[in-house]
Amino acid sequence: MRMVRSGQWDANVLVDEMSRDVLGWLPAPADGVTHLSADKTRKDRRGHKHALGLVNRDSAHSPYHFGFEMVLLIASWDHFRIPIRLAVMDPKIKGHQHILFRHMLETVHLPSWVREVIVSGDAGFAANPTLKLIDKKGWTYVFAMARNRKFTNGKYASDLMRYLPKRSYRRRATYKPDGRRCDDWVFEKRATLHNLGDVTMVLSKKRCHTGPNQVRLFVTHLQEVKASTVLSMYVWRWG
Repeated sequence: MRMVRSGQWDANVLVDEMSRDVLGWLPAPADGVTHLSADKTRKDRRGHKHALGLVNRDSAHSPYHFGFEMVLLIASWDHFRIPIRLAVMDPKIKGHQHILFRHMLETVHLPSWVREVIVSGDAGFAANPTLKLIDKKGWTYVFAMARNRKFTNGKYASDLMRYLPKRSYRRRATYKPDGRRCDDWVFEKRATLHNLGDVTMVLSKKRCHTGPNQVRLFVTHLQEVKASTVLSMYVWRWG
């Protein structure tokens, strides 16, 4: 830590080298599929003043806190979950979270056994340039999306989520990475979103009588895929 803080060692290079060695040493999965998930973590205040610190809160009902946030890129397969990249966010740079995430995807080093990559993240990482970059690299993405996504006909996804009848949802079984079953009420639809093109939309809620405010939207560019498969890909973030 003294070498890192003094500037003689680069923390990003250290994490990159260590993660590359660990990924090459661990046993490979039989199907050659690895999941890359993006997430944020918050560190509390370090000292009285911090150049990258900000005052924020997680939700409208949470208390305010002061600290700095970091973007993590996590690789997972089987029962392994390894953070391979990290970067500190600068609150003064607009969209710095998306910039860091795209840089991680462009410069990530994966083992030679990787045949398929599935990238997932919450709505905070689902920027249009990021999704286009994943599509360009030939990878698969499954992201949670915000309600303000627009269709090519001018309507919004929030309208579909608000006025969709309850009888349109079907109960489907999804499986967590450890094999546990988790049932959800889902509705799947092939649609064309603005700036994304043809995608598969999945509306999911925990119970049949849950209101529209509790419905979550997931989007993937895979065409022929079941809703249960999409949700199972997304829950790999917490493998």
